[in-house]
Amino acid sequence: MTLHRTEDPEVKAAFYLERLLEQLDRECPLVAHHTFVTHHTTFRDVLDAALLDALQERVFAAAPGADDVFQPDWKELEHALEFGEYRFVHDTCNEYLLRYSHLRGQPSAESCLRQAQELLARCRMFFIEPEEMRINTFINGRIQFVVSERRSSSNHDDFSGNNGNGNGNGEKKKLQGDPGFSLVDALGSRYRCFVKQLSDARIDEVVRLKITNITEQTIRGEHGPERVVYMEPRVHSQEQVVIVLDDLSYTGNSYTFRLHSYDGFLWFKRRGVNHREFNPDTLHPGDHIVAQVLYTTEEVKLQRDGRIQRLGIIKAIPVRRVRSMTVAGPGTSAASIPA
Repeated sequence: MTLHRTEDPEVKAAFYLERLLEQLDRECPLVAHHTFVTHHTTFRDVLDAALLDALQERVFAAAPGADDVFQPDWKELEHALEFGEYRFVHDTCNEYLLRYSHLRGQPSAESCLRQAQELLARCRMFFIEPEEMRINTFINGRIQFVVSERRSSSNHDDFSGNNGNGNGNGEKKKLQGDPGFSLVDALGSRYRCFVKQLSDARIDEVVRLKITNITEQTIRGEHGPERVVYMEPRVHSQEQVVIVLDDLSYTGNSYTFRLHSYDGFLWFKRRGVNHREFNPDTLHPGDHIVAQVLYTTEEVKLQRDGRIQRLGIIKAIPVRRVRSMTVAGPGTSAASIPA
């Protein structure tokens, strides 16, 4: 089954050339440089040498100086997103992240970096470039269906959900269903996205996600084949999440835990923590704790066989114990975005 994507090199080159010129006009030189380097082969295949050299010269001449300051107007970006100026938001937020991601962790920069990242994730609901369909990309999604029945086959999966799309086959192996939505990238490739680790999802609910797996499977959609992609809730600083303790770390200063695809460390010796309630004598493997996230990294770690072991790290501090999982309090659905 062939994916619905144009492979015409001239169409692809025209799209990225248009994007490159837009990025230069918007004074987003690092994003333009990234576009030029990433798609240089595509440009070389369709442009003559003189045009390619002129394009390269313009891209490199636009490089920012060491003292150049790039400060977006966040309110303007919010308005642009509301009015569908997705490319403008996409390029501006990416430029900010490329310039200042090295300052992550510094209080003066963390708020703006998070703001750029969240705006970009919201923007990707409506405009996402093919190269962004990769593991650990942040994206917000609006739940379109909740799969009630899923059955596998060797070539593709058929899914039936409460939105009426898909057809099951009783002779195929029944698998667990997930909430999800369909997505189309900027060049027309279609994806069927399924969200793991998210319970009680509702149709039209907007959730904060990140991509965890892009498979080679495709399924039949209303408008053609769709590649199967898996996502999970993403976690960010200052959020409260419910965790289950694993083991005391080798330093003795924290407990390890696992949350979605993240490895976590609960720092109970940190200043500001109630040390009488949270210490090595009162904490035990299996305890349920409401923890406040201090920061996360999207650091990928692979096993020796090449399989993914984790997709990030969480550092957190304990807030309170969870006496009953039926009333866990804040953080039970980390991905949900209030209306």
